[in-house]
Amino acid sequence: MPIGIALNVIGTWLLFPPLIITGATFIVLQGIIVSVLFMKRKRWKGILLLSVIGVLAIFMYLPLFIH
Repeated sequence: MPIGIALNVIGTWLLFPPLIITGATFIVLQGIIVSVLFMKRKRWKGILLLSVIGVLAIFMYLPLFIH
């Protein structure tokens, strides 16, 4: 997650959209990995986190497909 946040901040600072998207993708992937780890302990927390990450990813990547 720190790598994704750093890439996102650097991409925003440099106004370089591919770097922003790469950082956001790293953050989403880390959220998916954490939700899978939660599923081993408490299934409802893992499912809830996975659904929240999925909704956030849809809203984040939707403008790329519309435009």
